[in-house]
Amino acid sequence: MTETIILIMSIVFIAICFVAAKSDKKKDNQDDILIIPEPVQISFREFADNLLAKEGILLEEAKIISWEPLSEVVYGHGIFHYYRIEYNLVPETPVETAQGIVLNSKEIFEMFGIKDEVIVLFYKENQEIFEVSFISERRLTMQGYKAYIDTRYTNVKEWETLDEYSVSIDGKPLALWENIADQSIFEDLTVARTMAEGDFASAAQYIDILENQDIQIHSWIQFERKKELVFSLTAKTKNVETPRGIHVGSSVQELKEKYPLDLSFTEDLNGQGPAYGYIPQDQSNRYIGFRTKDDIINEIIITDSFGPRPFEPKDGYIDQDIPWIEDDYGEKLTEKYARSIYLGQHKVDLDPRQVFNIFVTNNFEAVSILQKGLWREYEEGKVLVYFVICENPNDKSKLYVEVKLKQIPITTPNGNTTIWVVSHHRSQKKRG
Repeated sequence: MTETIILIMSIVFIAICFVAAKSDKKKDNQDDILIIPEPVQISFREFADNLLAKEGILLEEAKIISWEPLSEVVYGHGIFHYYRIEYNLVPETPVETAQGIVLNSKEIFEMFGIKDEVIVLFYKENQEIFEVSFISERRLTMQGYKAYIDTRYTNVKEWETLDEYSVSIDGKPLALWENIADQSIFEDLTVARTMAEGDFASAAQYIDILENQDIQIHSWIQFERKKELVFSLTAKTKNVETPRGIHVGSSVQELKEKYPLDLSFTEDLNGQGPAYGYIPQDQSNRYIGFRTKDDIINEIIITDSFGPRPFEPKDGYIDQDIPWIEDDYGEKLTEKYARSIYLGQHKVDLDPRQVFNIFVTNNFEAVSILQKGLWREYEEGKVLVYFVICENPNDKSKLYVEVKLKQIPITTPNGNTTIWVVSHHRSQKKRG
């Protein structure tokens, strides 16, 4: 009998220990859920600071005070977690309405269009937390937890690296759209991080700017520590070279020799002056921009334009960097000239081809003409560009000429008449 009692008491004791252990474990899990991890708190502070800074509001404190788990989505080797958060904002100076009413934390966020609950989303893998973002609950309700992950991450475009759009610095290659996550590129690079905005925000959390005295790199953080893609490179010194050996300090002539094809030119690249652009027909939006001053390259930009390139493909008969020379047609605006037209003179001015032929005859009599004709029309035919190719019989060199004609109205005794005039021309001599 005694043995039976001892056995029963042992079983009861084991059961009590099991229940107690299970209860403690459940309590530990609840405590883990209630604790706000430091990376999430840091990200929330950055999110609030960046948002409120748009109105010049500075914060003493911004922190998540509690949260509630909503959903989990498995992704790769980790899990995306969704939590609804409660938060507290303490501005350095109270934020008030026009009536002097001090706004609370939620009302402050409402000033910036956040009028519903805030959800924090983060990725966790091997106890590491990253890719923290903050989303309105309404957006997630409409789209769904898994659908949001699929849209933002699973369907992100895979960018191909191309050797032509790369540089080498101290023997280390770096290409456009290269993934530099967890790479040690250059030890002395400083890093400045900003929140992704505009088109970038649809598939990236941050934009990193990595920089030293030689180079500046813009990196698109699509998935932190997993997918950090270089979308722009700027070479600032001769220590950074393109695959064809062009660097800051190279001459325009060297550039043309190294890039004889697909090299374009614009007099103003993004509002910062003249630049040459390498834009091969590779079905991409990428380009290499070579900024110049006094025929010397002073900056090289390798980037993706995410749309039309800021360079027109080279066509026509003359290099795009050859400047146009303005022609004076002031005499044709005089009353005397208008009367001559009224009296039947200068009828050729009504025919652009005749105006072009007379210009060529008067300016290029000493050479033989190989070819000439209309090259381009602008402004619905109101501006025409003709070309002529001339050959010098002595050395067989060729002179390429482009002549720009435009229509102008003049007032004659018989009313308004539209005539053609030469407004600009340019030429380029080439051997053979």
